[in-house]
Amino acid sequence: MFAGRSRTARISALLTTAATAAGLLSATAAHAVVGGQAQDGAYPFLVKLDITMGDTKRACTGTLVDPRWVLTAASCFTDTPGAAVPAGAPKGKATATVGRADLSNTSAGAVRDVVELVPRTDRDLVMAKLASAVGGVTTASVTTTAPTEGESLQAAGFGRTHDEWVPNRAHTAAFAAGTVTGTGVQLAASGDAAICKGDTGGPALRTTGGRVEVVAVNSRSWQGGCLDTDPAETRTGALDVRVDDVAGWVQQIRYSTAFAAAPWQSAEEMTSGYYTGGSAGGTRHMDMIVRWSDGEMTLYQGAEGNDPAHPFSAEYQLAPPKSKWTNAAALTWANFTDGTDGLVVRWEDGHVTQSPPSTPRASTVRSSSPPPARSPTPARSPPAVTPRATAATTWS
Repeated sequence: MFAGRSRTARISALLTTAATAAGLLSATAAHAVVGGQAQDGAYPFLVKLDITMGDTKRACTGTLVDPRWVLTAASCFTDTPGAAVPAGAPKGKATATVGRADLSNTSAGAVRDVVELVPRTDRDLVMAKLASAVGGVTTASVTTTAPTEGESLQAAGFGRTHDEWVPNRAHTAAFAAGTVTGTGVQLAASGDAAICKGDTGGPALRTTGGRVEVVAVNSRSWQGGCLDTDPAETRTGALDVRVDDVAGWVQQIRYSTAFAAAPWQSAEEMTSGYYTGGSAGGTRHMDMIVRWSDGEMTLYQGAEGNDPAHPFSAEYQLAPPKSKWTNAAALTWANFTDGTDGLVVRWEDGHVTQSPPSTPRASTVRSSSPPPARSPTPARSPPAVTPRATAATTWS
């Protein structure tokens, strides 16, 4: 890239207290941003992707949205332009260089293999899983607010510039959002900025109140002014894919790693139900409540969509370790006559209650230690729990 030559779903009663615009784009995917060099530390979440497929090597850019996950363009991983990217391991070898403002400084940041791809089917977007977590690098937030026409966005990438084939530093440039479609947004360069080869998958960023968010992901461009582009090509427009409307999907994928790492050998009671919304026959997964051996209670919130490999999107601590829930002998989901889902609890002394009778703590991370520690989940207000006094119960 270069810029001139300088460069939540409702909470139920149980939990109330605990493009392609024709003629715009070339047939070539965009691969880099011509613009000013990114300042050290400005965008620590930028990722340089190096991908080998057979005898072909290519470079792309991505965004670290979780210590184990990179958000980028699916087209980076296709061996045939326009082909779909299958879920699973990448077809070739792919590595991600993270947290390295200057790629020549091998003592900084980290390099990880890409071991799994989770693509979207409706746009040029994929989540790439790293072989192990990257520590000490600030991850990026994904916006939930759509871009608006005329809005200024900052594109960033490790691609070519007007005079560098393989730059060691990321470059950034300002672009104005144009037409916004259901899955994409057109970008118009400010000055002589351009998105070039090597920038595919890089972010278009918005800064609001000092907070930087990913608004879109670089997908295609005309590449006017980029090194090795026909001098007769002067168009510098681009098409990015939106991420604001799939922020929940990004969260669902990234959370799957933390869910898998939980110390499940310490889970003593589990029950599922639509505690925070959704219903049978809908598109949302059930929630799950777990009582751990130390008395802690956790709610795993069901994710939207029907992806069986990524059924949960977040976790909430309903009660801390050594709570009264240590004495709960059995938990059962029930659907009450008012249409809400809740818990029926049998305690060790033999009495039965409906719904958890305690208020949850404002925490989203389990605090018990032996088995492997769980990765922290994003901070958010936990749902609370309201005791229920009566009601007929329909057992599942």
